[in-house]
Amino acid sequence: MTDFFPPAPPNLDDARFRSVSTNESLKRREKRLGSIMAAAALLIFSAMVLFHLIVAVAVLFY
Repeated sequence: MTDFFPPAPPNLDDARFRSVSTNESLKRREKRLGSIMAAAALLIFSAMVLFHLIVAVAVLFY
């Protein structure tokens, strides 16, 4: 049985374990950015719907 995956050199191991905190903060920032973008999309969509309703009412009654 040959070993296809040799052990990683120790400096790579250290770097991987050291970057855990930055990785977590990056994921948190991604999540926050996603929620902000979702809120912005919802706001734009609702403004568009409202505008089209106003235009439809104006077209119907004038």
